[in-house]
Amino acid sequence: MEITVLHNAEAGNGAWPRERVLALCRELKLEPAYIDARDPAAGAKLRAARGIVAVVGGDGTVAKAVARLDRKAVTMLIVPTGGANNVARSLGVHAEPVTAFRSVGDGNCVALHIGKLTTEERVLQFVEAVGTGVLVSLVSAKGQNDDSEAKRQAGRARLVDALAEGRPLRARIRIDGKPLDEPILAFEATNIAMIGPNLPLALRAPRPPRHMVACWLREEHRAVMHEWLQNPDPEHSPLQAVAARRIEIDLEGHSLRVDDRLCDVTGSIRLRLRRRPIDVLVPKVLP
Repeated sequence: MEITVLHNAEAGNGAWPRERVLALCRELKLEPAYIDARDPAAGAKLRAARGIVAVVGGDGTVAKAVARLDRKAVTMLIVPTGGANNVARSLGVHAEPVTAFRSVGDGNCVALHIGKLTTEERVLQFVEAVGTGVLVSLVSAKGQNDDSEAKRQAGRARLVDALAEGRPLRARIRIDGKPLDEPILAFEATNIAMIGPNLPLALRAPRPPRHMVACWLREEHRAVMHEWLQNPDPEHSPLQAVAARRIEIDLEGHSLRVDDRLCDVTGSIRLRLRRRPIDVLVPKVLP
């Protein structure tokens, strides 16, 4: 079977180099059209891809693929080899690479909607979340030689520090037209259940189709959040959460994080999900 493979050999701890990925494809009788995620021509190759596209890497590689693939013409297979793998985990893909590749032709499809961020000057996409306030510290710190657990702990430690120093947001926020009028330390518009260093901020929040989940941390819950970070329990997230179709934010000078990177956006932004999702193959075999 022919398959396109987008591969980031540096994802995670580098345990899946090109040779290992291609050897696995041959073992499974797959015929891969290989794309190196670092190739300057990768974007054009992804736009031309059809059929099944296996994305071997972490959340950043998934976001790169989603931004360029023709959602009408492809089915994406996530082969999680990164540090956090939040997108894969949120969709139920917990499998090792071998199991993930085996789902080609024998998996279930789930829909992954893509977020749209609109400013006065441009339009951006997001897959995981958009945030401002103390959770901006969830921006990825690159540490190629760190293992996944070390990266998780480092990310949570950065958030603990930011939480201790955080001040209430000046930003003006509207959720489906309704102002959010209370002192808060952080706001997140989430598209998946886990973000940053595997934090289940809204894993149990009700979410109708084509809705984001708006999450915010009240100033009075600073200490509760600090305690929760020691052992994040999805059943007892300290953030408030509601489903939302439209979110508007006047940043008022605050920084903005889009997925795991800082974004040079100022002024007002509007958030919603695009109408057409991308189909993602999920292995039938449980982890």
